[in-house]
Amino acid sequence: MVFLFITGMKKMCKLLLGLSALFTFTLTSCEATGGNNNKSGDTSVELSGFEKTGDVYKTKVNNDVQSFSFIDKVSVSSNSTWKLYSDISGTQEIVTKTISLNIGDNQSYVLVTAPNGDLGFYSVVVRRLDLYTVSFNTRGGSSIESQNVQEESLISPVANPTKTGYAFDKWDYDFTEPVMKDLTINASWVANSHTITFDVNGGNGNNTRNCATFCDGSSLKTRCTMLIMSSPCCS
Repeated sequence: MVFLFITGMKKMCKLLLGLSALFTFTLTSCEATGGNNNKSGDTSVELSGFEKTGDVYKTKVNNDVQSFSFIDKVSVSSNSTWKLYSDISGTQEIVTKTISLNIGDNQSYVLVTAPNGDLGFYSVVVRRLDLYTVSFNTRGGSSIESQNVQEESLISPVANPTKTGYAFDKWDYDFTEPVMKDLTINASWVANSHTITFDVNGGNGNNTRNCATFCDGSSLKTRCTMLIMSSPCCS
């Protein structure tokens, strides 16, 4: 009777694993325990370099990593064994225990089998970080090459652009923020101001003009103001 009960529990567990692929729920761990106390029922698992978030083990790799091996990442008890599957129903075994990585999340499943037949089923996700393009719009200033920046990384420092008649003000992006998408970063400018002094050659007047450079449409213009003191002409 005990043998039949244990066998029935194992069949039920496998049935649930198969049904989980047909419905919207996710089965991340399943165990079937028996009454034979002489054998270990330890189905626990340790995944080196992974963090457990809820019922899912997660890790991240750089964009240039194209494959990931679980061989040296998964640890189980000494008498237990484990297999890697590509599907939650546990029918597509990955014999090499190595997966090819697409950009983004790559999900697999680890099945741990204890000596007494107990089962542990675990969901694992390897995220291959994306690569984003960061462009710089200098708005008429000197050009700056775009950058390819890995997801969650920072933009490399760039030299301030230059523009005739203007002083560089700032970029419209906080360079301490990690990049999470393609970006276009825009420059802003402040028009230069200067003073022009005229020699009136003995005439009357305030010989100082206050001038400012500004952009009028597509043209760069300078506007000046000057106070002239007049006096009667002599015949």
